[in-house]
Amino acid sequence: MRDIPISDDFPPGFCEEVGRLVIAFGRLEYLIKLCFKDLHGKGFTIGMAEAEYDAQAFADFCAETGILTKLAKSKLSAREADAFCELINKALPLGTFRNDTVHAWWYADFKGLPSRIRPKKDSHELADWSRGRVVQVTEIRGAREEIERIYRDLDTQRGTWTVRNP
Repeated sequence: MRDIPISDDFPPGFCEEVGRLVIAFGRLEYLIKLCFKDLHGKGFTIGMAEAEYDAQAFADFCAETGILTKLAKSKLSAREADAFCELINKALPLGTFRNDTVHAWWYADFKGLPSRIRPKKDSHELADWSRGRVVQVTEIRGAREEIERIYRDLDTQRGTWTVRNP
């Protein structure tokens, strides 16, 4: 165990990029719920309520064997489902990155670099500390830009779905 002094002397753009990452992922997650609503086919209110309930664990909801992927494969054409699942698969690790960013204890290290402490439950008695590290502003920006690309691509795909435009 060691004491780490709290330092908020982050490099320029750090706080902005963290905020933009959170906003971008929130938009993507909402769009994915809209996709679920469309695939569900029971209207906005029921579809979004079901999405909120089923998507509580984003990684499970979007996994290869998750409810969203299964629904897409049953409701979309093979081409549409493949394209959709490809984007969802790209979003999954970004969800982990977003969680590691949001649920970390951040400080500026002795060089002024943004550093996170991010324990994850490994077992009942152990914690996995491997996600704690220096995270450059450029890495956060790159993840945010990738999230925004996936959002745009998914929004475009959704607009052409046959389930939305019979």
